[in-house]
Amino acid sequence: LGDAYANWYLGDLQSNGKNAKRICLPNGTRAKSNVQSDRETFYAVSAAVARDAQSPPTDRPRISGIVILHPSDAGCVVGDLDDCVTVDSDGTVTIDPWAQEIIAEIAAYSELSPSGAGLRIVARGSLPPLGSGEKKIPVPNARPHAQMQIFTSAGYVTLTGHMLAGCTYRVDVGEDRSDALQAVHARLLAAKSASSAESEPKTIADVPRMTGKVALDELTAEERAIRDAGLEYA
Repeated sequence: LGDAYANWYLGDLQSNGKNAKRICLPNGTRAKSNVQSDRETFYAVSAAVARDAQSPPTDRPRISGIVILHPSDAGCVVGDLDDCVTVDSDGTVTIDPWAQEIIAEIAAYSELSPSGAGLRIVARGSLPPLGSGEKKIPVPNARPHAQMQIFTSAGYVTLTGHMLAGCTYRVDVGEDRSDALQAVHARLLAAKSASSAESEPKTIADVPRMTGKVALDELTAEERAIRDAGLEYA
């Protein structure tokens, strides 16, 4: 996004190598997101990453990637696809089919996430204002923690630069992908709603009404729940 957008930082790592979700200045000191002078350009933080890569490991500040603050200020949306990647010991990357479909449909910049178990998508475009339940959407029929998280106006996201093979999209001059972003988001929301409806527990009104006395061991689990809640049968 060049020097026109100065909302970048470096991402920090904990001593165990996990993303500490802390933001730093190119000199390695901690940054504050509410201090305008702490924000840098993309080129400044990229140069710091390049210097870090060339320094001896013992002298190297622990950097997880570069961090973008408030993507919508730059006219971008960031998608975070969790629990969808397997990296073999030889470096081979396998992406789950649901994530492959989203990557292909949005057709924007895509890379491995800091954890190595997910993907990041950065696209020019926008989404309508999202409710709290619409920013993190579980993916049905996938791995236990598979989900897509949307970042627009709030928060910051770490990017690694580990771009997926075949990716040619440039965020600074790329095509607006709003329509594709909205289509993917709407489809995932619909799948989430359908999955919730199927797994929704029965209400008291759904349990057949009973008369007379029933032995404890003859009650169903739902009927015992009603009894334990202090409700009476008609």
